[in-house]
Amino acid sequence: MSAGRVLAIYARVSSHEQKAKGDLDRQVESVRKRFDHRLFDDILVVTDVSSGLNDRRKGLLKLMQMTREGKITDLAVSYKDRLTRFGFNYLKTYFESYGVKINVVNGEEDKKTVYEELVEDLLSIVTSFSGKLYGIRSKKKEEVTSKIREVIENAGYLPDENR
Repeated sequence: MSAGRVLAIYARVSSHEQKAKGDLDRQVESVRKRFDHRLFDDILVVTDVSSGLNDRRKGLLKLMQMTREGKITDLAVSYKDRLTRFGFNYLKTYFESYGVKINVVNGEEDKKTVYEELVEDLLSIVTSFSGKLYGIRSKKKEEVTSKIREVIENAGYLPDENR
């Protein structure tokens, strides 16, 4: 029996375009498939369409509130960066301090090099800050991120899947 266990599945995409393409739903389903549903009394799904750098995501704040209120026992994400772009260990410590176990279902097999992680982080920061400066859908933001991506690509540091 489950002994009152409640699993929260958290999924996040960065844009409404990704959501429209079904990326959010696929993420939820890929995580859902990894768990034996009989082990839980309930499975909740919490989602966000926002940058992983945004620390005011409604879904993330909802998860934290449910954790404080003792409403969940387990949290599952597809990859660490779906929960947060930076500071994963802070959030892990927070959730675990309330007895919530975090399950990252696609963690180690897709291990990236240090350069790939740094490049992705740099691109995330540039995209986030240029979006705040110029507007999320502005042409200027696209120009800035495109130029940074070009410089990184020319240096040979851009991972293949991001080219």
